[in-house]
Amino acid sequence: DSLLVAPIFNEESTAEYYLPKGTWTNYFTGEKKEGGSWYTEHCLYLEIPLFVKENSIIAMNDAANKPDYDFADGVTLKAYALVDGVAATTTIYYMKANLQFTASITKNGKEVIIKADAKKPFSVLLAHETACAASGNAKLTQTEKGTLVSFSAGCECKVTLE
Repeated sequence: DSLLVAPIFNEESTAEYYLPKGTWTNYFTGEKKEGGSWYTEHCLYLEIPLFVKENSIIAMNDAANKPDYDFADGVTLKAYALVDGVAATTTIYYMKANLQFTASITKNGKEVIIKADAKKPFSVLLAHETACAASGNAKLTQTEKGTLVSFSAGCECKVTLE
């Protein structure tokens, strides 16, 4: 329920799609669009419109080279268009639906509170945000996609945005 994929069904590579109300972020480019209306755009051969709903966390893991990898080890939680005062949450499961960890991210003005009960290293990408400080054992790294906040295990951390 956090992603919207707009398939292209014509030879002209024209995508026509409706974004429901709210802020939607293009997963590939970071461009934000307001929902509640229709959009039309031309796409290149290997492009497809993929949008992330506001206040969503998308869990990604670069170790996903086989189906039975450890989902929680080294996972990156990508947080998109956080809404002030509303917690975004996610749960990571392992095989056979075993709970690995839960996380919540809440933005309050220029402060982002990250809480997680992870037992393994993980990171949070505050997509398209720039942070200047973090509390606790968090390590900040600026990337072209936003601020990466890295942890060695579970945490409760406050990140200050610029």
